[in-house]
This record gives sequence, C-alpha cells and structure tokens, in this order.
Amino acid sequence: MSLEKQENWPSTMHHHVRNTIFKPNVKLSGSEWESLKQKWSALDDIKKLEAVNRFWNQWPYKTDPVAYGKKDYWAAPYEFVKNSGNCEDYSISKYYTLRELGFSQDMLRILVVRETVRNIGHAIVGVLIGNDIFILDNLANAVVPIRYIRNYDPQFSVNENYRWVHLKPSKKK
Repeated sequence: MSLEKQENWPSTMHHHVRNTIFKPNVKLSGSEWESLKQKWSALDDIKKLEAVNRFWNQWPYKTDPVAYGKKDYWAAPYEFVKNSGNCEDYSISKYYTLRELGFSQDMLRILVVRETVRNIGHAIVGVLIGNDIFILDNLANAVVPIRYIRNYDPQFSVNENYRWVHLKPSKKK
C-alpha cells in the first residue's frame, strides 16, 4: 500500500454518504443499527472502541481482488457489509461507526502503516482520547495505546478533511 492509495479515500467518502448503513432498520450481523448504536452509546469511550473493533473484526478477511475484483479498492461500509474486505475496509467501517457514535473527525484517523515484521502495508484506526491515541486493528480485538505498538511505521493518515504524510526524522550526521 503506497501513498498514491490515499486517492481512494475521497471516492470512498462519497460512496458512504450516498449509501450509508447507519440508519434505522438496517441489519448489521443480525442486529439493527439503531439497537447497536443505543447499546454502544451507553458505554464509556474505551469500551465503545472495544465494542466497535470486536464487532467489525468478526467479518472474514478478503483480499480486494477476491472481494471487489480490483487490485486495490477502499470499500465504503455498505460494501464491506456485503463483501467483507481487507485492512483498510475494516478501518473505514470502524471510522464511520465511531463518527456515528459521536467521535469527532478531529479525534479519528485512518492510518496507513508499514508493518515492519512482514514488511507489508496495513491500515488501522487511530483514536485520540485524552493524551493517548488508541489503535483499532483487524488483526487484534484488543484496543491499545499506540505507544505499545512497535511494529507499525506510519506512512500517511486521513480523516474527512485532511491528509497527513508521516515522515521519519532525519538522522543527524
């Protein structure tokens, strides 16, 4: 996953707005959205993150060619519910679920990282709560502060209004 992949994000946002799943009578894994929203809204912020992470992580992982017939595709939540997907698709569904639960866009980022053990691209969600950034990842149900994660090298991040490129500090000579 490279920097040019961030160009998929505006299209995904457009598709989500036109076809949102976050409305009454929409069933998500056997539960209506309004029921899930009511249950999750009663939780504190960390418990909300955990519930949302676990909920979306139950979808099976599928590569973009299998799920969407394309080399790289960023799916809106309505597409993910039907087809499942890969890491950025989990992240997008989690991002929009948290927005629906009242988290501001300033608190949320979809982060594209380089997973350093396998040297592959990966996408996760970062959520700023207090002075900590908590990570939601399709590879784990646990939600942990980013300071405990050592094997992700951030490449870029996005929310609804901004994009950031993450650069490593240069080494002093």
